[in-house]
This record gives sequence, structure tokens and C-alpha cells, in this order.
Amino acid sequence: MRRFSIFLFLLVCAYCQGQTLKVVKMEVSSSDILARTSPRYDLNGTPGALIKVQLPQKGATFSTPLGVLGDVKDDNGEYFVYVPERSKQLTVKVSNALPITIMFGDYGIKTVKGKTDYVIQIIIEDGVSKFKKKNVYIEPQIQLGGMTAFGISLGGYINHLNVEASYLMGLTESEEVFWNSTNNAESGTLTSYTYKPSFIGGKVGYAFYLGHPFRITPQIGVGIVSLKGTEKQNSDKALDAKNGYALNASASVKIDYLILPWLGVGVTPEYSVALSQSDLYKRVADVSSKVEGFAKGFNVRIGVHVTF
Repeated sequence: MRRFSIFLFLLVCAYCQGQTLKVVKMEVSSSDILARTSPRYDLNGTPGALIKVQLPQKGATFSTPLGVLGDVKDDNGEYFVYVPERSKQLTVKVSNALPITIMFGDYGIKTVKGKTDYVIQIIIEDGVSKFKKKNVYIEPQIQLGGMTAFGISLGGYINHLNVEASYLMGLTESEEVFWNSTNNAESGTLTSYTYKPSFIGGKVGYAFYLGHPFRITPQIGVGIVSLKGTEKQNSDKALDAKNGYALNASASVKIDYLILPWLGVGVTPEYSVALSQSDLYKRVADVSSKVEGFAKGFNVRIGVHVTF
């Protein structure tokens, strides 16, 4: 629970940091004369400049190295900010985005002049605004369900089309399975094995983009579940009970949430059915419910994907 709380906190922080302020324009407002008709003065009696900051966000604050002259007025999304003459920059802060420092020189204005009106237009951009419609991703994953496993997926999107390849290594073993020795001299001698699964497979899907940060991709796929047996008791070398496989098909829904333009989290509920099984796999599955669940049934994959 503690680790989950920390992860959730970092997720919220990352989302908040994804909000950024962007300056659309800064220019002299030749049609406005408020800085001349209603001037404000610094401590030396020098009239300041008026910057009208157009920003659709309540509660914004403003500062400059030379200070701000008097109170800032919010006139329905347009802030009236008086600053001293010769000011070269303005820092803007809002509650749900990273602060921004606007360097006037970047807009062809070396310093502001007294009794002059300026306009700055700012928008709030969502740093997690959109998925790249063409990308390649790598996604470490953990799978829970019939086959508990850890692995990695490599995939990509071309607009709505998705292709993905995965490798998973099982983290749980089967129950102990007993075999009779095949050596005539030791006929009837029991030998035991436990089995661990691994999986390799591929999927294709079609993506639906919901709003900005969500993407849902129904997928279908095929794969091979391999069994690797570990001998628990000494056996005759003629006993061939170590390896087996099962071919399966799956239907899944990949649900992704974008934290940053290059980083996201995803969950993929999946249901699999067995298409064919080797003789060993069938025989082991008959006596081990875990092995039966490795190749069919319900699983959920949880991952963090990095996009290139």
C-alpha cells in the first residue's frame, strides 16, 4: 500500500508538471492609451509601462526583478500589470502549471518604456496532450492471473494500427508432478518435476484515441507457452519429461494513459484459449491446475511504456 501511494503521488506530480504556459505573442498595443491616461510611478517618480496579460486562468501572480507597481487587476481573463520602465522580463505563476519567465528581448522588445501599453497572450498547454500517431514503444510488464510473469513488449503504432511482440518469463512454478521411470530395471520408480512457463507471442490491434491522454486498443494475438521442467528427484536419463509447449490465441484490450509525451502507463486485460498442446503439456496440465491456467484463462498485464 505504501509503494502504491508513492507511485500515485509521483503520477499526480508528473501530470501537474505536464501543464505548461506558452506565450503566443508579445507586442506594443498601439491602440491602447491606458498607460498614459492612468499612469503609475516608481519610487523615483518615473512612469511605468502597462502590460496587459491575456491568460484564461484565475489567480495568476506576476513579478519582475524591479517589482510590480501597485495591485494587479484581473479584468475577465486580462490582467493589468504595471511594471517599472526598463524592465526586461516578467515571471508568471499559476496554480496548475509550471511558472514561466518571459524575456521581452525574445519578442524584439529590449526593455519596456514608460507610459506605453503592451499585450502578452498566454495559453496553458497540456504536456500530456496527445499520443504520437506514429511511434515505437518499449514496455516492461508484469502479468497477473493464470500465469504470473514478468517481461517486456515491443510495439508500434501507425495511426490506428498497432503491432506488438512480447516475451514473458513465468514467476511461479507448477505443483510437483510425479512420473514413472522408463528404465525397465527401475520400472515403477517415481520421479518428480516442477514446471515453469515462458511465453512469446504477437498481437495486432486497432486504436481509439479518447480525449487527450487515453488510448484504447482492442487486440487479438497468438503465442506459445513453453514449459521447462526442473527435476526434483534423481531419474533415469531415458525419462523425457522436461519440456512441453502449448499454442494459444488471445483477445485483449490495451488501455493506455499518457503521463508525458514520451511516458505512459497501461493495463491490458486479456483472455486466452489453448489451440493445441504437446503431449507432455497435456499430461502435465491434467494433473496440475496451474499449468492448465498458463495457456488459457484470464490475465491482466500492467506496464510502463516509453515511446520513441
